[in-house]
Amino acid sequence: MRPAAEPHDANEIQSLLKADRVLVTGGAGFIGGHVVRQLLAVAPHVAVLDNFSSGTRSNVDEAQRQAGRKATVFEADIRDHAALRAAAAWKPTIVVHLAAQSKVAASMRDPIADAHTNVVGSLNVFAAACAAQASHIVVASSGGCVYGQAGFGGTALHETVRNCAASPYGVSKAAVDDYLQLFTREYRLPGVSLAIGNAYGPSVSGGPGDGVVAAFVTRLLSGEPARINGDGEQTRDFVHVRDVADAFVRACAYRANGRINVGSGTATSLNQLLIEIAILAQRPGNASHVTPAPGEVRDVCLDIERAAHQLGWQPKIPLRTGITHVIQAACAAQAVF
Repeated sequence: MRPAAEPHDANEIQSLLKADRVLVTGGAGFIGGHVVRQLLAVAPHVAVLDNFSSGTRSNVDEAQRQAGRKATVFEADIRDHAALRAAAAWKPTIVVHLAAQSKVAASMRDPIADAHTNVVGSLNVFAAACAAQASHIVVASSGGCVYGQAGFGGTALHETVRNCAASPYGVSKAAVDDYLQLFTREYRLPGVSLAIGNAYGPSVSGGPGDGVVAAFVTRLLSGEPARINGDGEQTRDFVHVRDVADAFVRACAYRANGRINVGSGTATSLNQLLIEIAILAQRPGNASHVTPAPGEVRDVCLDIERAAHQLGWQPKIPLRTGITHVIQAACAAQAVF
């Protein structure tokens, strides 16, 4: 479905989702909590499926509190095909698939476990969506890892770049993208893969969130040096988690297809990031450099024109503003203890 003309407001999206039942796997996670919160504001029926191994019930509870509405919650593991039957019986019309093993280091240590969760688990979700006769699926992919070292030197990565993953995690996410294309063609399950940059920002339930921004903020506020793998000149495409959640909601509403990058379109080095955080946090920007981690990509900068065209989406929260959000959340969390 082609997006309507700007501005894309909540009423338009709510109208497009008015008859839908949206199931979110991994809805208790960092990104998932924000996606659930935004979906509860526009979709009549929302369900969360999570095994709560890394996601938290507080994320779901806070998403519901902020939206003023309840979601149906299934405690289940995507690796357990039988456990997904109850979710399929809920009859979702749209499935948002966020549940995953998302750590590069963990995938390097145990590529089999990574594939079992990310590939087999995703196939279980796809099969459950087909069993429920869902009309659409929105899958979370990695805007850095599926492209591997293709962005070396600052090349803006377009969705047509051939996969050249540098880690088992990147390979597994690229494989899921390929399976999605297969299910679209052969099993009548159309869908879209959102290749996300480095999502950052406060968790929906409070706290500084996940990722390198949160790690830098937490260490600097505690008077410790930020830990950087390598020389710090590697770049990442940072995108606020609320903007990411907005992209997922739009992908549901507009029934997008293929692969779509979700990022800022700007490359920021870790050294630059640390300087910005130190200034905004009013703390010394000290760093401890350690050996580069295996499997990590050097540079990530995403071309986001397709997101603008197909979703009417663009990032709204600048990096400096987003860093301030993280600092405020971290300070509030520290004040509690």
